[in-house]
Amino acid sequence: WVSRMRLQYKYYNEGKPSSMTHHRVEQLQHLGFSWNVQRFDNATWMLRYEQLKQFQLTHGHCRVPKKLPNYTKLSTWLGNQKKNYQLFRNHKPSKMTEERAQLLEEIGFTLVTPTQTQQPTCNNFTDKKSTKEQ
Repeated sequence: WVSRMRLQYKYYNEGKPSSMTHHRVEQLQHLGFSWNVQRFDNATWMLRYEQLKQFQLTHGHCRVPKKLPNYTKLSTWLGNQKKNYQLFRNHKPSKMTEERAQLLEEIGFTLVTPTQTQQPTCNNFTDKKSTKEQ
């Protein structure tokens, strides 16, 4: 339903035939309806990124355990980032952006070679930064 509303809104704004009306737009906006799904995606992405940074600072790595209840969402998110990062770096379509890739790389996010476990890792923040400064 939400996707259909966004599509109808898009058609409405483009002047194409649409079931969306000015009155519906006002009602949905009054309810706080988000017309742009990317805004939510970016907020969620940044939340998980901050959680990953905190995890890395606490544990010294980015191998987030899948089975611990407190890390389920972060682990799933990290697996998705790994896939998207690989696609992006191979110039294939993905949800990864240059900005996101840079943020991950700033905390030392790397991928192991295919012959290894495919677990993303993070190098120590200070080691990564001190090598850049030298």
